[in-house]
Amino acid sequence: MVNIELTITHLGDTEAGIITVMCMEGEPREMGKIKFESPSDQRWWLMVLMEMHPFVRLAEESKSYDPKLNELYGKCCSH
Repeated sequence: MVNIELTITHLGDTEAGIITVMCMEGEPREMGKIKFESPSDQRWWLMVLMEMHPFVRLAEESKSYDPKLNELYGKCCSH
């Protein structure tokens, strides 16, 4: 089985953020990113991602803000 790691990054002082999905087999590689707008969206995505794969774990939850995320995902997630 492939080990999957999820990392949550919140966008500034908002409730929005990004969940990064990483494959941890061999050389770690990014599988994708999911943006969320609220804590309930975040919980729903984590439930879906973690229920569907037996080897998924939550790596960390970051409160840091990366301005590059706005460029990647648009300004809808930063207020």
